[in-house]
Amino acid sequence: MDITILLWLQEIRTSMWPWIENIAALLSDLLSHLSVVIPFLVYWTVSRKKGQKLLGILALSFFLNQFVKSSFCVYRPWVRDARIVPSSAAVTNATGYSFPSGHSQSSAAGYGGLAYEFKENRKLVSAMLVIIFLAGFLRLFLSVHTPQDVLCGLALGALSIFLVQKIFAWLSKGNRSTMFLTAGLLVCAAGIAYALLKEYPMDYVSGELIADPAEMLKDAMASIGLSAGIILGGYLENRYVHFADAETNRQRIIRILTGSAGIGIIYLCVKFLMKPYVDPSIYNFTKAFLPILFAVYVFPLLLKKYEKNVQL
Repeated sequence: MDITILLWLQEIRTSMWPWIENIAALLSDLLSHLSVVIPFLVYWTVSRKKGQKLLGILALSFFLNQFVKSSFCVYRPWVRDARIVPSSAAVTNATGYSFPSGHSQSSAAGYGGLAYEFKENRKLVSAMLVIIFLAGFLRLFLSVHTPQDVLCGLALGALSIFLVQKIFAWLSKGNRSTMFLTAGLLVCAAGIAYALLKEYPMDYVSGELIADPAEMLKDAMASIGLSAGIILGGYLENRYVHFADAETNRQRIIRILTGSAGIGIIYLCVKFLMKPYVDPSIYNFTKAFLPILFAVYVFPLLLKKYEKNVQL
């Protein structure tokens, strides 16, 4: 049934002009990337509290996606059935295992979380639901995921939203942040151990690995690094900073520009100073962990010190 749906969509896609396929692939990647960026923009420029929840949803979603992918090790549709021909424009970013769909899950978590946090805005909620549906559909249209990949991704994104709401409600009932920090970092450590010690399938086609475990490990370590950076950064900011929400558009623009520049500088420094010299697992964890720690804790700390003395 799942392959039949993909073949039907594939027939429609291949009958269209090639530029439509290219735009679909570009839009699919853009929606996924924006779903990761939005929590930081909300955190910096709209609402610190709502942004914290969106960041929590992002952290949990990334962790769950890699855990499930590494556990089930499901190959891509074209590996399962040679009749499936994925979009050449999308296959470059369709790396690793297929189940669940990372693009679908990040969209469900990011845009779904945004809809939940601003649920009083009905137009925004409707727009976010349309985007989530579109993100999932595009993965099928491009033949890089099966319907069950997409549905599981959407479900895990929704689950992330639900669990983070429960976690924040639990945290609000007392001084439990240190307990949560300890538990969160222990879960991340367990995730690293699981990713390193787990046995992955070693299936070959024409002498080449279908999915290289080394590449899967890189993705897992980057996801865990992102999650750990959000958990630790959120704890430190909540305990020592409490930066104020932006009040003017000028202030918002400055925050976006300086925060983005800071993330980029740290990422480039990690890349040039660490990548040639350390184990890929350590590098991939660090390249996600340090920029995220900066975005969630160090940048708000700098903002508070700067904005205290400068009228924006």
